[in-house]
Amino acid sequence: MVSSSPMKYNPKPRQLKTRSKAYDCLRCQYHWTPYHGKRPRRCARCQSPYWDQPRTRSRPSTPPQE
Repeated sequence: MVSSSPMKYNPKPRQLKTRSKAYDCLRCQYHWTPYHGKRPRRCARCQSPYWDQPRTRSRPSTPPQE
């Protein structure tokens, strides 16, 4: 049965989810924003668990060729 009074439909406005902090991998220089609010365990691209620690060893340089 349909009532004669018009029903008002007042939906609540959608609230956009706030994005959590963006992260940068110090190994592969990838920049990403995780889907969940937790701190990531690994880099999203290179899967390194040390994404937040800079490299301590540098690559050995080759001697100049004569």
